[in-house]
Amino acid sequence: MESEYSPIKLSRRTFLTGSAACLIAARLTHLGQPGQGLLNPQTAKRLYLAADDHTDYLWTADEATYRQIFQDMLDYQLDRVDATINNPIDFQARWNCDGWLRLWTYEKYKPAADF
Repeated sequence: MESEYSPIKLSRRTFLTGSAACLIAARLTHLGQPGQGLLNPQTAKRLYLAADDHTDYLWTADEATYRQIFQDMLDYQLDRVDATINNPIDFQARWNCDGWLRLWTYEKYKPAADF
């Protein structure tokens, strides 16, 4: 039996950009109301975006592909942290590597200097 579920394939950048746009649009809808929205420090809220990209290991690719994806993901996140390190603290990138397999893979397959 064929599933009716058809996943939409988006790049991480497209997903995050779209998610941020939705959050901003939701907050902007309150700008016209007195005492509401992003411009009022009493009601402004801090938004934290956290990617939840748990790993269904070997679900959609082989080990070599996952190994490369893990390394690319950590490199990307570390580059974002490095690129924003001199920004004010509220504008610095942060990331939590929440999977031991990713970190183990990074350590095992990257040059020691990268780790």
